[in-house]
Parts: sequence; C-alpha cells; structure tokens
Amino acid sequence: MVSGVQRSSATCRVASVRAIAAALLMCACTPEVAVKPVVPAFVPVAQFAPMAFIADVDVRTGRIAVTAPEMAGPGVPTFSLEGPIKPSLSLLGAEAVRLLPTNYHASEVGAYAPNKIRVSFDVTIENKLPYVALTTPTWPQPPAAGVILFPLDYEITTTPGDVNGGDGNGVVVTVPNTGQIVPSIDWNGTGTSGSGSPYSFFNDIGCTEATSNECFRWETFGLSIAPGTTSSTRTVGFDIDASVAQFRTRMIVAADLQPATLLAPARISGSVTSPTAGSLSGVRVTATTGQSALTDAAGLFVLSGFTPGVVRLSLSGLPPACDAPDEQSVSLAAGDSAVSDFVVACDQPTGMLTGTLTSSNGGTPLAGATVVASTGGSAVTSASGTYMIVAAGAGAGSVSVSAMPTECRLEPVAYTLQTGGAVTLDLVATCLPPVGPGN
Repeated sequence: MVSGVQRSSATCRVASVRAIAAALLMCACTPEVAVKPVVPAFVPVAQFAPMAFIADVDVRTGRIAVTAPEMAGPGVPTFSLEGPIKPSLSLLGAEAVRLLPTNYHASEVGAYAPNKIRVSFDVTIENKLPYVALTTPTWPQPPAAGVILFPLDYEITTTPGDVNGGDGNGVVVTVPNTGQIVPSIDWNGTGTSGSGSPYSFFNDIGCTEATSNECFRWETFGLSIAPGTTSSTRTVGFDIDASVAQFRTRMIVAADLQPATLLAPARISGSVTSPTAGSLSGVRVTATTGQSALTDAAGLFVLSGFTPGVVRLSLSGLPPACDAPDEQSVSLAAGDSAVSDFVVACDQPTGMLTGTLTSSNGGTPLAGATVVASTGGSAVTSASGTYMIVAAGAGAGSVSVSAMPTECRLEPVAYTLQTGGAVTLDLVATCLPPVGPGN
C-alpha cells in the first residue's frame, strides 16, 4: 500500500507483474473489458515517486544511470488499479519494463536559451513480459494514444568527492531545487506540432504556471509494445543552468497490459527490387521480432504473426553488386496488413561482346556499321568489320546493327553474357547481290 493515497471503490494495491500476466491470460477468453477506475478527486502526485524509474545524469561525463523503482514486496512491483480484468491499469515497474538510454548529447551554453545547456538523450522501452502487450493506459488518462513516459520530477544532484558508499561508489546527495532544470521541448509527445505540452495526468486541472507542479511534458513510444520486444527510440531532454554538473529525474511509464492472445496478428508484405537488376529473388527479409522470409522469383515476400508495435525490417543475402539499404520501420496495429517495399541500389554487372560483321556476299567486311547491345553498350565496326563492346550489361540480351549499306539487313542476334565474361558474336548480314552492268 502506498501511504497517502486514499482508498476508493477502485482498490489500490501493489502486485507482481508476473501475477498480472497470469491474471490477464486467465481472463483472455472473457468478454469483460477493463474500465476506468474511480479515483479520488485529487491525488498528491508526489505519492507516485516510488513507482518511477530514476535517471541520474552526469553532464560532465555524459553518463546516464537508470535505477528501477524500489518498493516492498517480492521482486520489483507494479502499481495498478483493479478493473474487471485484474489488474490491467498500471504504472509499470522493473518486472514489466526496462528503460534503455543512449546517445547522450549536451548543447553549447546559450544555444537555445541564455546561460542554459540543453541535455538530451534517446530512450527505448523494453517490454519484458512474454505474453502481454503494453498498450494505451486507461489510467492515468493519457493525452494521446500509446505507451506513455513522463518526468514526474527533477532535481539538481551532487556527488562529493570525499563521500563514498560502502561498496566504493560515490553517494549521490540530492539538492531540491527545481528552478534550475526544466524538461525541454524534446519531450514532444507524438512528434506532431504542439504535442508533448504539459498535461495533468493525475488530477483534472488546467495546466498553467500556477499548476506547473501537477503538469508534466510527455512522450509516446508507439501505440503498443509487443511481448518481449522494444519500442521505437524517442528523444527526451532537459534545459539546465550552465552551472549544473549533475541532475536526477524520476520518470513514470504508464500503459495498460493486454494479453497478446487477444490481439489479431498483423502481417507485412512487400517487394525487393533494383532499378538496374530488376526483381531480386532469394533475398532474406528479417524483422526485429524474429520473423524472416526469402523473396520469391518476383522479389516478393510476406511476413506474418506480428503483435502491435513498431517493427524494423532489414535485408541480407543480396547479390554482390548490390548495397544493403537502410532498415525500414513499420508501425503495426492489431490485424494490420502493411506494405514495405525495398528499392536496392545495384551496380550494373558488365562483360565484353566482340566479333565481326560481314556480308553474305562473299564475306566482305562491313565497316562503319553500329552494333548495339540491348543490355547496354555499342561499338562501330572497323575497316576489317570487327567490333568490341567493352562494358555490355550482363544477362540475356540481343545485338542489333544499324548504318549498314542499304542493300543489307540483319535481324537481332541473341546472347547471354555472364558478369565479367566475354562472348564472341560473328554477325553475317543478308545483302542483295551487286547489280552487274546491263542488269
């Protein structure tokens, strides 16, 4: 029980997430849907601090240390409000999720505001539950659909050089002073214009300067996070005074827990093609969730069995002359049929075509004619009728000849050219016999 939070018809309790997963799966076949619980008219938001992930940021070194919520009970728990599916409405703890910070960045002083430094870093949320998806929270009522992260509070910290813990680590001494650090506009909600502005998650109040302690900037991490997967990566940040060397923020993860078995599987189909090489068969398309498939003769693929969330696709097994394109991200809702087409840049493979062009009338060489390869490249025949196309495109094609004498004709002649190979095509044009005197 969290002290200071009033009990209402919706019972507040601390429960193991593994028990949550089991309870959800047991209820997967029932028609009941979790409803918004009854909560007190006003909830002291400070009471939720024990449910927050703590991020200690060292501005000097760029190090970010994340500590999971510490509360009584077996394992690290989740705070939840019960609904017909018990419990499904949660502030998630370390048994359910893990926060992964990367790509720390600090701006120059004054780059965004006088005497301020903007510190930003990327965050990914990992769903550690094997059979439960994280979806839009019912409580706290969210400002937008999706799994929500928001900074509950933030404060300046210091690590005195002469104070050490029993394990040899420095002791972090917190200095409450919120005037020197504020969340930046990097907390931009869904990423759309104006999204992410301060919002009251726990109490039905308008967000003004007078109510700033009750309102928080926020970030969404996709519509849902599938079991055992990670979310899309989002950037968050803080504007701090230039004198601040270290600070701490407590961040809340809010999401409903939904049995993955209740979600209709999604699928992704698409193609892998090259402007120069055409459809690419036998290329492996792999999803970050583990699904993979080989493209067929037409370069097509289908992947299925996805739960809602963001999936990244990558290619492997491309032909040697082709460069692997960047990964593609696909956002999936339950039952979606998404399309993801890859266009691959491939160097045009080449080979050599050589031969002679002669007349059917006695094998006379035909000089000055133009020999054109359908896969690319051309050459003009020499006085002896020879030609050489050095960089003809590899593959199946044909050669045609123009600029021959008017009495000569030649139908296209087929060839198959291997990459780096050479083919000799001796061409014989059908020419009318010369007209003799008196004819």
